[in-house]
Amino acid sequence: MKFVERKSRRPAVPLVSLIDILTILLIFFIVTTRFQEEEMVEAEERRLDISLPTVADMEGAPATGQRVVLSLTAEAGIFLAGEPVASLEDLPAALMAVRAADPEATFELEPDEAAPLGVVIGVWDALSQAGIEVGDVPARVLRRVP
Repeated sequence: MKFVERKSRRPAVPLVSLIDILTILLIFFIVTTRFQEEEMVEAEERRLDISLPTVADMEGAPATGQRVVLSLTAEAGIFLAGEPVASLEDLPAALMAVRAADPEATFELEPDEAAPLGVVIGVWDALSQAGIEVGDVPARVLRRVP
């Protein structure tokens, strides 16, 4: 018995249909693309206003002793115990000086409600650099009366 040996065909990729699909995808991407200038305008229009949270009914024991007040103004000014601090870079040294004078000193943060969030975070970083636990520093937001 003689079997016929068939040659295996090499698989072929139909290029015409692939070119059609690529053309359709190219047209889709061109039509749906938004240019950079439009995105920049929209990014300037969008903004996120963040107001610091408040606590209306705070439970707990009243604080004992006097706290050293670390206040922040709406213009990003920093005051430690009523004295101005030149910049965020000088704040860790000022905090360590207060701690050196009184090792039992505790701090309280009083930011203005319009204080920039970046400055508040910078103050938290300065507290950490000075070896003060941020969780041990209560914050009281100063609200403006309209």
